[in-house]
This record gives sequence, structure tokens and C-alpha cells, in this order.
Amino acid sequence: MDLKKVVVVLVALMLAVMVAGCGSVSEKVGEKAAEKMIEKGTGGKVDIKGDDVTIKTKEGDTEVSIGSKKLPDGFPKNFPLYKGAELQGSMSTKENGKTSMIVTLTSKDDYAKVVEFYNGKDKLGDYEVSSTLDLNEAFTLGLKKGDEDVGSVMIAKDEENTSLIITLNAK
Repeated sequence: MDLKKVVVVLVALMLAVMVAGCGSVSEKVGEKAAEKMIEKGTGGKVDIKGDDVTIKTKEGDTEVSIGSKKLPDGFPKNFPLYKGAELQGSMSTKENGKTSMIVTLTSKDDYAKVVEFYNGKDKLGDYEVSSTLDLNEAFTLGLKKGDEDVGSVMIAKDEENTSLIITLNAK
């Protein structure tokens, strides 16, 4: 999905979330308006159900969950998630037989404690740790399967929480 389509999707999702707080009739109207806006921007078929959005295009499917607190279908069961971290949202795309997933989490735990959980491991589930980058309150692990780079774990400190963004590509 190109950048223009991603921007249209994000704007429409924000509109749907804002309208959804206004009640059931407004929620349905907001969902339909957002579906039409996303369909026009992506050329695909859109289905919004509460916090879940599915976009089907010729290139593949995109599923977005905002605030629904669920991992994407196909997220590896053996991938270690930081204990006590709260799932904020997720997104998955399926294109040309490959699935890409993004999961965002937050933890009340100190940044250093979260980094310690992930740092120094050779493997995270079925993924090999291929690189690490440690900047001032921003830590990233690169992940591989075989010779292919397939994801990352990014950990960052914000004012109140420690944020985690996990990206994975799967076949």
C-alpha cells in the first residue's frame, strides 16, 4: 500500500474513532463514512466493525485493530511479550503471500527493565537476534529468519510509560 493510501486510511480511522464515541447511531454513520473514504483512497473494499478495520485490495488484505487489545492472526505464539505490558493496538497486512504485523504495547515498568528483558537474547521465539542499537532511551533489536531480515523490537521511553513496537514479517 503506498503512502497516500496509508494517510487516507489513518485519517479515516481517526474520524471513525472520534465519531464512535458519540453513540450507536453516530457510530454506524461514522463507520460508513470512514469505510467510503478508505475505499475511495485505496480502491479496495472496507469493513469496519468496532475497533477492527479490514481492507481488501487487489494487492492483498490489511487488517487494523485500534484499541481492541488483540494480537494479529498468525502472531507467533512463542514470541516473548514483556510480562505486564498492555497491548495498545495492532495491524497486519497480507500481500503476495507474505504477512507483515505491527504490535504496539506499553509498560509502566522502567525502560531499563524492559530493555534488560530483551537484550542479550540470541533468539526471540523462532527469530534470531541479528543486531542491536542502543541510543539514549531508544533500543532496537533487529530480527532474522535464516538470511532474511524479518522484523524488529523497538523500545522507547516516553513521559509516563515504556513503549514497545514489534514488527514481524511471516510467510
